[in-house]
Amino acid sequence: MIRTFFILIFGVISLCMSVIITSQKLSFIKSSVQVEGTVAYLSESYSDNSGSPSYYPVVTFQDGNGITRIFRSEVGSNPASYDRGEIVNVYYNPDDPTDAKINGFLALWFASIVTGILGIIFCLFPILTLKRFFTRKKEGGVFPTATKIPIQAIFDSVEVDTSSKIDGDDSYVIHCHWVDPIDNTKKYHFKSKNIPFNPEPYITQDRITVYVDRNDLKQYKVDIRFLPMYT
Repeated sequence: MIRTFFILIFGVISLCMSVIITSQKLSFIKSSVQVEGTVAYLSESYSDNSGSPSYYPVVTFQDGNGITRIFRSEVGSNPASYDRGEIVNVYYNPDDPTDAKINGFLALWFASIVTGILGIIFCLFPILTLKRFFTRKKEGGVFPTATKIPIQAIFDSVEVDTSSKIDGDDSYVIHCHWVDPIDNTKKYHFKSKNIPFNPEPYITQDRITVYVDRNDLKQYKVDIRFLPMYT
């Protein structure tokens, strides 16, 4: 559970970074000047985990003072997204012409997209995990209503249910029974919901609470709130 919270925190941080980066790029575009530039050449860069290079376009352009500027794009690819001599649109900061970017989708929004996708993934996974956890806790028992009453059934056994998997593992069910004290010929068998771990070490008494419908004892739910996950 602690790991789930850490993943969620990482996801939230990634989403915040995506929002910040996007805001900075929008602010940059709003205050920048757009001119035409030329891809002077492609700069090769090798990562530690790959034998093939990524190609980063190196672009030249003239600022408002007629000075030729040169910069390397922050985003590279393989195969190359640009050709040598290709004309591209460039955004540059008039107060600092060395701060320039190609007016291209990936060149502008790659970092925002990556951090945003990571944020969504790392938020969605723990949220679904936590939802499933609290759903299990909620479903661990049924509080009595007008027609539901608790009875004390006798614990029989714990059975591995290989036909029902939870998170890829076999699940367990608790079996118990109850004999009608008024008519001891009537014996009712109850089975708990599927449990993702072996509950037997936590069963310290021979009685298990079962909530039944007083009008129909076939409508029941075994109370497993004594188990850690459902407490």
